[in-house]
Amino acid sequence: MVRPAGAVCAWCAMACPGRCRASPSRPRNTGRIVISIFICIACAAQSQTPRTPMPHSHQTPDHQVNPPVDPDVLVRQIADHFCAAMLEAALPNGLGTGLAGNRPIVVILQVPGADWVDYFEEYLRKAYPGALVVARHDDSSRGLAGWNSQTLMPFLHSRAVVGVSHNPESLLPGLLLETADHFVVLEKPDYPMVRDSIIDLTAAMPRRLKANDLAGLDAGQLLAALRPATSAGTMAKRISAIAARQQAALQIPDAPPIDALCLPPAVADWAQRVVVNLPKGDIAGLEHTLISGPPGTGKTLLARSLAASAHLPLVTTNAANWLQSGKGHLSDVLSAQADFFSELGRAAPAIGVIDELDSVPNRRDLRGDYDPWWISLTNALLTAIDQLVASGKPVLLIGITNHCERLDPALVRAGRLGLHLTLPPPQSAGQRLKMLQLHLPDPLNADELSVLLPYLGHQTQAELGQIAVRAKARAAEEGASLNTDHLRSVLAPPETRPEDLRRAVALHEAGHAVMAIHLGRPVHMVSIVPGEGHEGATDFDEAPGGFVTANVIEDNIRILLGGRAADMLAGCGANSGARADISRAAELIHDACFELFLYGPTRQWAGPGAEFKDRRRLVEERLGRLLDETLSILTPLRPALEAVAEALLARSVLTASDLEAVLGALHPAPDPGPKAPKGHQTAQDPSHS
Repeated sequence: MVRPAGAVCAWCAMACPGRCRASPSRPRNTGRIVISIFICIACAAQSQTPRTPMPHSHQTPDHQVNPPVDPDVLVRQIADHFCAAMLEAALPNGLGTGLAGNRPIVVILQVPGADWVDYFEEYLRKAYPGALVVARHDDSSRGLAGWNSQTLMPFLHSRAVVGVSHNPESLLPGLLLETADHFVVLEKPDYPMVRDSIIDLTAAMPRRLKANDLAGLDAGQLLAALRPATSAGTMAKRISAIAARQQAALQIPDAPPIDALCLPPAVADWAQRVVVNLPKGDIAGLEHTLISGPPGTGKTLLARSLAASAHLPLVTTNAANWLQSGKGHLSDVLSAQADFFSELGRAAPAIGVIDELDSVPNRRDLRGDYDPWWISLTNALLTAIDQLVASGKPVLLIGITNHCERLDPALVRAGRLGLHLTLPPPQSAGQRLKMLQLHLPDPLNADELSVLLPYLGHQTQAELGQIAVRAKARAAEEGASLNTDHLRSVLAPPETRPEDLRRAVALHEAGHAVMAIHLGRPVHMVSIVPGEGHEGATDFDEAPGGFVTANVIEDNIRILLGGRAADMLAGCGANSGARADISRAAELIHDACFELFLYGPTRQWAGPGAEFKDRRRLVEERLGRLLDETLSILTPLRPALEAVAEALLARSVLTASDLEAVLGALHPAPDPGPKAPKGHQTAQDPSHS
């Protein structure tokens, strides 16, 4: 029991069966060790009137509970009981005596939540009247504006100083943190504490009380559950109801199993380890993880599937949710952030997700008047992750971002989000078909859906989900069950473009395909089916090998310029449809010259801080040379260009086997070679938008 030296607590006397004088009619349970309920500093040792017992602990003969005389006093008494018990469980031996003796020591108390700060502040001021108590639960300057080294120093030399906060690193004065003799982490009231409180309040055993129901209770919920009741069972029932409502909010997500997703081998192996180990509470081989990748690749779906496969609750948040909480003050934002981590800890074993993690700023990039505000947000997140790691709770924290390069390095270092996994877009039509199946009813099997393969050339996970939604809507409009015709009508809607535009797009895509095949790049699909932001698409392989050379980059550029060359050779001439191709080609040349230095030393600087004065000219020269080379390659292959274009006009989509058949009928066919870039999409002509 943590008690000021010399104090004789009236509550201790009441709670002890051998000395009970506060409630003579109370049954004596000699087989139970009762946790002393209060540290009453209003005691005989300090010549003050002892505190009376909790008012509604007095029982009438039929054990009906009388209403409290003073509700404020009652709440404070119950809160004081828990503060005393939590301190007794956490303080090292002798530290309570040091505080009671007002020795010049500094103690930092990290309470289990912001709502405990005020209760502990009041309790400590009563329990240790000579000590300085510095308590803070938000970023306001109330009570702390003057706490600098000069104002704190006299107290540090003359008395005990206790700092109290749920987030000490961010909220308490730095001098206290730097000079602390003890850093004590307080746990929430456990089953024995709550059980004995209910017994002292009702003189009955709360047989319905369950230890698992207490894990998620904050201070307000716990004190509200212990308000006057007719029986111990009623109090236990209230606690159980709160726990049930909390559990209902932590449902296991409805998502496809991990095995149904198309994942890279490294991601699939990691996911299987999580599914096997986390439900058992085994986190020894698991690191908190960052998942990155382009938009729409299914990063959030992966997290949901992970929780569903492991049969664990999923706790989700993002920085936007934090910023929208309350009135947007830093205290509101940090409180929302802390609530997420508290909820995640209560749900353990569980999976927590912070989506759009790049919304939390990199402290190195801050250059504004409000930098301290944003720095506090980032620092608080780092501290919360550290505390989560230190707690050892069986939870997995996943950060999700489209831009991992924007993250603060401290956030993704080992010990925090130390494991980095990348989720790329689907790499083949087969993978896209498998992803599409996730959004479709079970009766549609892979064999039926195989007719859609030619149309699946570039879609992301998110786009495939939208295709399924639109197809289901069309089926509902017809009052029919979803079938492949509905899906095909979405993937390849009826043609409405003018014939001359279709022919121009077909020749353009034929230029990409023929050039890629000539350079040995396997082409999986060519399409003139329009989509969002493009009129057609060509899907081909990356170049083999791990190193990028000048030759590889130039071949990539030749394939990109194959569309423009085809426009000039067999189409309507140069047009805006090649805008995205030329932009990407210029970017590749620029990086090869000025980032990778693949062409040797560059020119001198034009002046301090200036760009290279001839940078644009160098890019234009190399781009023009490569376009001339592409034209010279495709000129003798014009029959192949026209044959592929005619086939596209007839069928809209050509697979690898279709291309082989079309080109195999020509003499000579394009020579195969060895290399390959990413898939290509023709930019939509603004004049036809």
